[in-house]
Amino acid sequence: MTESNRDLSNLNLPTYVKTRRDNVVDILYRPCLVNSSKYVRGAGYFRSSVYSLMTADVLQFCIDGGKIILLTSTEWGREDFDRLRKSYDENKLSEEFYLSELESLLLDEKLADPTRMLIALVHSGRLEIKIGVLRGSIYHEKKGYFEDDHGNVVAFDGSGNESWSGLQVNHQANSFNVSWSWNPTDWRTRGLEWKNDLDDTLKGNDFPLESINTVNPQFIQKWEIETNLDSYQQQANKRQQKLKVKWDEVYRKHRPTEVNEKGLELFQKPPFDIPEDLHDHQKRGLKCWREAGGKGILEYATGSGKTIIAIAAIKEHVDAGNNAIVLVPSEHLLFQWHEEIEKFIPHATIGMLGGGEKDDEMLNEMRYPRKKGTILISIIHSFRTEKVQRKLTRLLGTEQKMFLVVDECHRIGAPSYSEICQKELPLVLGLSATPDVEGRPEYNERIRNLLGSTLDEYTLKDALKDGHLSPFEYHVHTTHLTTNEQQEYDELRSKMKKALVMLKIGEPLTEHLEALIYKSRGIIRGAENKIPKAVELLKSEFQMGQHWLIYCDSESMMNELANRIKKVTGINPRNYWSGMNRFERKSELDFFKRNGGVMIAIKCLDEGVDVPAISHGIVLSSSKTKREWIQRRGRLLRKSEGKDKSVIHDVLALPSSSGEELSFVADEVKRAQEFSESCINSITVTYDIARICREYNINTDEAVDDKEELDE
Repeated sequence: MTESNRDLSNLNLPTYVKTRRDNVVDILYRPCLVNSSKYVRGAGYFRSSVYSLMTADVLQFCIDGGKIILLTSTEWGREDFDRLRKSYDENKLSEEFYLSELESLLLDEKLADPTRMLIALVHSGRLEIKIGVLRGSIYHEKKGYFEDDHGNVVAFDGSGNESWSGLQVNHQANSFNVSWSWNPTDWRTRGLEWKNDLDDTLKGNDFPLESINTVNPQFIQKWEIETNLDSYQQQANKRQQKLKVKWDEVYRKHRPTEVNEKGLELFQKPPFDIPEDLHDHQKRGLKCWREAGGKGILEYATGSGKTIIAIAAIKEHVDAGNNAIVLVPSEHLLFQWHEEIEKFIPHATIGMLGGGEKDDEMLNEMRYPRKKGTILISIIHSFRTEKVQRKLTRLLGTEQKMFLVVDECHRIGAPSYSEICQKELPLVLGLSATPDVEGRPEYNERIRNLLGSTLDEYTLKDALKDGHLSPFEYHVHTTHLTTNEQQEYDELRSKMKKALVMLKIGEPLTEHLEALIYKSRGIIRGAENKIPKAVELLKSEFQMGQHWLIYCDSESMMNELANRIKKVTGINPRNYWSGMNRFERKSELDFFKRNGGVMIAIKCLDEGVDVPAISHGIVLSSSKTKREWIQRRGRLLRKSEGKDKSVIHDVLALPSSSGEELSFVADEVKRAQEFSESCINSITVTYDIARICREYNINTDEAVDDKEELDE
């Protein structure tokens, strides 16, 4: 490589890299190695497994005249140090120490070849290892930098070690912050400090250093080490290919697949162009938001493409060098948003917070200008912590033009998120099919304070009319409470009436009264006779290849239903609920998407989870909350290839023959009326609902006004 070609300043690098998500070799190490002549790395450990990363990129860098300096410490790995303690001297790291280590690696069949390459690199003067001699401790700094022939420098600071576990893509989550010298504002505050710290340590200013820059010729002769670097290319290429294959297997969704003339990978084209290919209602929503000065809420039906509207706005924002934050209510939505943003903005630097991800440091990185902006996606609960809010306050004190997107924004109004709602951001966008929280004006005040007013509406009727949702049949089925259930319900309602009499006008419900309401509603949601009705429906109508989703009330109901389904129909249903960890839920959902069958869910499939192939739904449990009806119906109406319609079965609980308390029938019927809106068999459903109303002499206006949010 000629001197003029070694130019780091031509690179378009990320400012933040996370190994669980990003291939650090592809997007940082490889392009920097190709365009630099010096690589300096500080790492806590230099464990034997690092030699597995003696790949073609490192070899070619050294063949082209590049020099690597590695700063590490005496603890090469606790198991190695204990074994070789006798070779250690307080004032000197003896030659026997590292020769004994190299010898043990050469005897390891898997590590012998990369170890030979390492020895050849040291012998050729291309690799120098500097070991810090620290009494009873190790060198913990994890910094590094690349330098080209023109004095340009790319520096990084992160949590990864110069070892296999520190650099491989599927072992653990490490992260790197990146800075470069041709961005002087950021470089003076971050990158230059990392480089200077590392250079000072390399001078021995912090602790004594021992250098390994040669290998005893007798050792090389004894082990017949080939010192010609070109001879290692074939094996180095094989090791690199193995790493790439492993990466592809685990993480390659929507990642680069082509290379340009410089050998750097290009990203796949998104599924369609945004905003050009948005639907008319999506373009209208984006226009309304822009005309409102970038503040407001889009009240769009579930399944109508709210996420894509937000991503279109985010893309325009980050492409201009600005940063964005996306708040979501759940872990599943966290990863779903990440997947969608990667799909439509493949070049974006994306961080996550919550669900085991801890990228809140990105809020500090956002304080500095970039050519391309970054995106942080966070679960709302994780975003509310004092630590994160301090970082957000500092960020908002800069000149950076921040953009906040809040998905399912009705959640942000809860008291625990009040500090977030008090923040003022330049651009905000709220998304929800039902942004208002019924019966909680204080919630709505916080929501509107943060996000502004509703700018545009797109209803389920609109989505059905425009063909964006699947047409659906709706069928009402009835069952009765058992005698014991009815008796318990009657007793609870009697206690509730007495408690309500004691409540003064305008006073909030007491905890005792809230508990009575919740327990009484739970009897209706989890009515025992709903289970045989669901089994009966499956036995008579389920066909192989269909996707059936059943909403139930509790873990005990889910387990009982699953056992009955398997025993009576032979179907082995899948479960999906909050008691499972993320990987279990993902596994169950992926299996269901691929193979169909029956899935039983408890509540956590309500918001955001996208399974377009669902063909049939059975609703055994539903609260009084209108939002839940809307979300569940929208979840079942997603369009999918080969799906001409959706079929929804709603099982209503009615009083037993001994029942005294009949008021809940109005609640059940009201839900049925809401669910049936716009169904293709509306005449039949209207007749069925009217029949129930005549039988119990009720109308939906008699529905008890319990606090809606108790069911959430």
